[in-house]
Amino acid sequence: MSVDPIYAKLVLAVVGAFAAWRSYRSFRRRQRDPSQPRDPVTDRWWRILIGSGSAFLVTMLITLAASRIDAPRWLAIILLSCTAVSVLLVFTASAVLAWRSTP
Repeated sequence: MSVDPIYAKLVLAVVGAFAAWRSYRSFRRRQRDPSQPRDPVTDRWWRILIGSGSAFLVTMLITLAASRIDAPRWLAIILLSCTAVSVLLVFTASAVLAWRSTP
C-alpha cells in the first residue's frame, strides 16, 4: 500500500506553513514588545524574506504587463533575472529561518 505523493506534499506544506506562522508570530512579538529578547539574525532574515517576496511579486506583475505590450527582449531578460534572484533569496531565507527556528 503506497501513499499518493500529493498527500505527502500536502502534509509537508501544512507542517511548513505552521512552522513559518509560528516563527513569524515570534518575530512580530519581538518587534512589538521591547522586553522580549532580540534576535537580530532572525529578524534580518525575516526582512530579507519579506522584501524578496515582494520583489518577486512586483517583477512578475511587471513581466506580465510587459509581455502584453510586446516589450523588447532585453527587458524580459532583465525582469526574469530579477525574478530568479528574488526566488533564490526567498528559498535561502526560508531555509535559514527553518534552520534557526526555536521549538
